[in-house]
Amino acid sequence: MPSYAMQMQKIVRDYRAAGHPWPSSSRTMAEWAIRVGKWELPASAAVNQCAEDLSKAMREEFMTDKKGRRVRVKHPVSTRKGSEQTARSAA
Repeated sequence: MPSYAMQMQKIVRDYRAAGHPWPSSSRTMAEWAIRVGKWELPASAAVNQCAEDLSKAMREEFMTDKKGRRVRVKHPVSTRKGSEQTARSAA
């Protein structure tokens, strides 16, 4: 199986062979490659990107607790119940 870099180089060759303007930006070539089905985002990469975006959004959400402290809403809070440690959401 060719390396990922080799696959990308083939897309560039295919873009040029299709008669598109050269030189061209990588963004223009990427738009073409996606449009004609020569490249697609692997599902795992889409899941990774979504998870990263969700994490970032959760880190940005704050509230003020009963003691007047600014705390992250979706950040887990560690607590102890006897000898057992548990985690719960701040809100």
